[in-house]
Amino acid sequence: VLYGLSLVGFILIEAWRGLIAAQLPDAFVLDDTRTYLVTFTIPVLAAILWRLDAVTAAQLARAFVHGSILYSIVKMILFGVLLSLPEYATTALDALTANKVGGGASIVANGVARIQTGLDFAVLLSCVLLLRSRVAIVPPTLRWPLILLLSAAVLITFSRTLVALFVVMALAELFLHARGRAFRNGVALLVALGVVAGPYVAELVQARLDTGHQGDATRVPQAKALLDLWERHPLFGEGLGAYTNIVIRTPGAPYY
Repeated sequence: VLYGLSLVGFILIEAWRGLIAAQLPDAFVLDDTRTYLVTFTIPVLAAILWRLDAVTAAQLARAFVHGSILYSIVKMILFGVLLSLPEYATTALDALTANKVGGGASIVANGVARIQTGLDFAVLLSCVLLLRSRVAIVPPTLRWPLILLLSAAVLITFSRTLVALFVVMALAELFLHARGRAFRNGVALLVALGVVAGPYVAELVQARLDTGHQGDATRVPQAKALLDLWERHPLFGEGLGAYTNIVIRTPGAPYY
């Protein structure tokens, strides 16, 4: 209770400081406040419940992984719809973009759309839990099918960071933990994927790298502007909802 009150109080104070410092619609500040509240409260609350013996680590892991599985199933269904109806998908995504609604999806290459949300990092962590957990998070017969499902959900984000982390995780699992038949099967799978899907995957990767340059050109100046403002007030920053005139991300949402 004390943690919850202190966190909400801190966010409200910082949001008020941001409102004083900048003329922005309340929705921008509320959006940032909600993001911080969810991002920081959930893991800390989970840790508190575990320390109080209200839940076990295994129960937390199961709930975390099961939620990621449900999200991945919905995501794969949506990805299948976008992939099977590329013309309609392009029209729908263009309409969302025109109305400033991201929807978590965008076109990566001809006929291929990417789906990425803030939950995808949880899917990657769920892969690690299923691979390394010493307790049975899911029935043993479903373990590898679900790992493949979660892996596919991570890969179709076409996020350079997430895909790179996934590759590191897969290689670490193969060379550090796989033994005997599992190691041989893993190497055979890598070779098969390289031969069969290599050219197509390489094309998608190149397309994603090319489209990523625009985002990099935006993120780097943003990061420099944020660091500049943070250096002026390193302890509390400028307040949630404050923004800088140095870099404007988009005319519709000039906040950071």
